Amino acid sequence: MNRDNINVDTSATFDEIRAILRETAERQAASSAEFDRRMQESRAEFDRRNAEFDRRNAEFDRRNAEFDRWRQESNAENERRRQEADRRSAEADRRSAEADRRSADFDRQLAELKASLALTDDLVKRTCKEVGGISTTMGKQGEEFFYNSIGRGDHYFFDQIFVDVLKNLKGETQPAEYDLVLVNCTSTCIFEVKSKARVSDVNVLLLRPSSYRINFPHSSGHKIYLGMASMLFEDGVEDLCIKNGIAILKQVGDYFVVNEKHVKVF
Repeated sequence: MNRDNINVDTSATFDEIRAILRETAERQAASSAEFDRRMQESRAEFDRRNAEFDRRNAEFDRRNAEFDRWRQESNAENERRRQEADRRSAEADRRSAEADRRSADFDRQLAELKASLALTDDLVKRTCKEVGGISTTMGKQGEEFFYNSIGRGDHYFFDQIFVDVLKNLKGETQPAEYDLVLVNCTSTCIFEVKSKARVSDVNVLLLRPSSYRINFPHSSGHKIYLGMASMLFEDGVEDLCIKNGIAILKQVGDYFVVNEKHVKVF
């Protein structure tokens, strides 16, 4: 709402409106800051896990150093914004207290403010919907990353070479979708690909060998290996994979690392 378009009868009424508009802008800024904070927390968690593997080679160390520099700059900027938000909030509180002592004409102006807040709520709802879309997009990006990364490599896993790399393979006899499948003449490797792996994903993956053998009977004699490929891992998921003999693939920058020492045949 453009405060220059508001018709006011007195200078006191104009101050009320300006205070309310500032408060409205502050609420919008707080909503945006909360969204940024949650996205930053997700990114920070990813980088914490990423740092565990940076010891493997100098390239990872260089990437981690670049990220640390970016994080310091981001933290400094966030601190500056927080201080500015506190200052504006204090100013808004002072003006709000002053507005509470004004005349009954405030009620009429409040009706206009409610209409503006309705627009703000609609914006927040659309933003939440877009965040859900981002999550879906990240899942697709995860599939493309691992498919392209494995596709351009040697397909060497579990001390053997896999000839074919298949994506989004669907079963018909038993409805199931296999995100990424590696095949050679004696073995099959089934990878579940996620943007963030959860405990429930591990439970689903453990059901894949039985349905795969039914859907593709020509592989009934194959050794089947399982793998969880993800950009992020929920707490406890990696330990659960290790306990159940499932390989772990993690994105680290433009590459991925594999933990397969504990893998078993299904």
